[in-house]
Amino acid sequence: MKKIILFALLILITGCGITGMIEFEEPIKVCSPNITIASFNIRKFSDNSRTDEELKQIAEVLSEFDLIAVQEVLGDPVILNRTVKMLPGYDYIVSDEVGNVQKERYAFIFNEKIKPTSEGRTYYDKFDKFLREPYYASFKAGEFDFTILTVHVKYGESAKDRTEEMKQIASVYEYYQEKDSAENDLILTGDFNTQPTQDNFDYIWQIPDVNVAIQEGKSTIGKTGNLYDNIIFDSNTAEYTRLSRIHYFDSGMDMDTAKQAISDHRPVYAVFCTGVDDD
Repeated sequence: MKKIILFALLILITGCGITGMIEFEEPIKVCSPNITIASFNIRKFSDNSRTDEELKQIAEVLSEFDLIAVQEVLGDPVILNRTVKMLPGYDYIVSDEVGNVQKERYAFIFNEKIKPTSEGRTYYDKFDKFLREPYYASFKAGEFDFTILTVHVKYGESAKDRTEEMKQIASVYEYYQEKDSAENDLILTGDFNTQPTQDNFDYIWQIPDVNVAIQEGKSTIGKTGNLYDNIIFDSNTAEYTRLSRIHYFDSGMDMDTAKQAISDHRPVYAVFCTGVDDD
């Protein structure tokens, strides 16, 4: 959570001045109605990799959110049909297969509070900069209209393998942000396989007025864990409530059981007001 540093000059009755630094956390904006937008890499999310009992656990996690950008959907969309049957009131849109090594899909799963206003589109990767091209779609919830762009950055053997994709995704984000100067509500989600503190993430930090919602914690499940998943948008997005978190669905679960049945990633989420349109 972003923090504001305030400097206060404390004047004592003795006439001596003491300069102190007091740290405050930005207060969460309370509003109703609102929606919760999440990003979730569901490990090898395919029809032949999940029993009904495991899928029920996944659906319980998904039900915590109003819209979820999902990465790593494998094979045909049958797994998504099975999922929404366990989530009354939810629907989805799904990408074609992307990737030049392992094929996978992206999906947006959403409930009745959210209406799609465009078809999903895969980014046209003319110069083959991405292992898996990003996917995006536009939605509206109440007065809040927004576009979500989601990506699954390749892992590779070292951080250097991600450099070009991190540079390119920052460029793609800025392109769509500048495409409509009056529209700030572009939300970038996904598994970046890069933590906000790593050098490759500097391409994101260099975007003017960028807000990286999740800056601490561990979104991957493991003995060490990393903060690879995030939600990124313009800091001028007035609908943002300043509430964003990692959802630790595995609290109290055995680590290997959680990874096998649900995912080796935890969802990240942010909450937005839907009653006022700032565009």
